[in-house]
Amino acid sequence: DDDTSASRLWKWDHCPVSVYLPDSTLATGRPMDDLAREMLALWNQTMGETYLVEAASAAAADVHFAWVTDASAGYGETALEVPVGGVLGEVIPQRVRVEVETGILTDTFFREVALHEFGHVLGLVDHSMSCNAAGHLMVLGASGNLSLTDPIHPDEVRAVRTVRRLRQGTDMRRFEP
Repeated sequence: DDDTSASRLWKWDHCPVSVYLPDSTLATGRPMDDLAREMLALWNQTMGETYLVEAASAAAADVHFAWVTDASAGYGETALEVPVGGVLGEVIPQRVRVEVETGILTDTFFREVALHEFGHVLGLVDHSMSCNAAGHLMVLGASGNLSLTDPIHPDEVRAVRTVRRLRQGTDMRRFEP
């Protein structure tokens, strides 16, 4: 295997990561910012320390959420905005945009989508293809996590802690499943 930028760990160069949640309540009464805020708090609570903090404005945030009616990747999507042309996980992120679909039918599933997208923000950039057991948040199409004792699987908690503590540029080929 060639050692390329894609085989290296590129993560936030600081922690906690600041997140802007735009104030928004749908005509249906769904308070999207409050629901996402609960999931930000759940990540911090699960991690046992502050990984995410809320920013007062989009301009002051590393990550900004947007409530959309046509998320191109399904119910939610996390994408690198700066550096322009970069791919999340292949460069040091400077600014990230998270889109969450407003048409999600239940508040619980909306929370689960936000929880999943926060996983991408925290360094779980790929969907897990090797975790077939129930309870893994980062499996594509996962749902029902908020009904579990551990909505964020312990393996995913360990992965986020590992990403945070590894040096920038660590060769990740040895961490492949």
